[in-house]
Amino acid sequence: MQGRQRYARLYITVALTLGAIAASGGIAAADPASGVALAERQFRELDYELVLSTTDAVIAEPTASPAHKVAAYYVRGSAFVVLDRDADAAAAFAALLGLDPEFRSPNGAPPRIRAAFESARAAWRVRLEEELTTRYGAQLREVTLAVDPPERPVGGQPLTLRVRLTDPNKLVKRLVLGYRRASDREFSLLSIAAAESQLTIPGAVLESEREFRLAWYVHAVHDSGARLRREGDEDAPRWIAVTQGKVPVVTKKNRWFWPSVVVLVISAVAVPILIDQARDVGPQRISVGGS
Repeated sequence: MQGRQRYARLYITVALTLGAIAASGGIAAADPASGVALAERQFRELDYELVLSTTDAVIAEPTASPAHKVAAYYVRGSAFVVLDRDADAAAAFAALLGLDPEFRSPNGAPPRIRAAFESARAAWRVRLEEELTTRYGAQLREVTLAVDPPERPVGGQPLTLRVRLTDPNKLVKRLVLGYRRASDREFSLLSIAAAESQLTIPGAVLESEREFRLAWYVHAVHDSGARLRREGDEDAPRWIAVTQGKVPVVTKKNRWFWPSVVVLVISAVAVPILIDQARDVGPQRISVGGS
């Protein structure tokens, strides 16, 4: 009897321990996607300390992809913001940006968290740029960037910005274009390899029944995510007026049209010939038996 009671108490202890681990995210870390979902749910339920435990487990999980870790760092940093742990929040956001330099706060993020993230991103950028200036020095000074926008862009048609990049030491990894309408808050991003020279905004996103102003910027970005050169930025973008216009409607010709015409023409020529060959030639003599 005592043995059974002892095993029963041990079973209950193990069950409670496993429950606590699961609640803190330890088990969920085996599935990083589930761990991220758990952390986000804990954040919505105001369980910020549990968020920290769960995201710790996700970040430490060897099978977690960069995308999983980015999501975990964001909710972790957000929890630190709510807990008034500003330095920890900045560290979490900096780790996130190290994985995804172009990350932006999701639409609908609370203003306090958005502001904390933007502040951390600004500090992260300054630190990276200072490190690269120290490391590359004269090589970095040889990098130049100039951007030529079109003179009269039309809504509904592609808008191409021509980039002139001088980078003899190949420090620039990619070119990043940010753009938004004056009525929008968030920039859309478009990225190309540094070797390319044109950044094109699709015409479909520029459709408008009236003229509008488009904000844009172009950054020459290092592999680390640091901006080596820039033409405008999020806070001080360049502007261009886009006239009204829609995407041109392309009418598809019926692929059977021209073959049908050819058939009709051939028929028009062939029918008279057949009729001519079949006309009455009158009675004819028929030879039978060779006579």
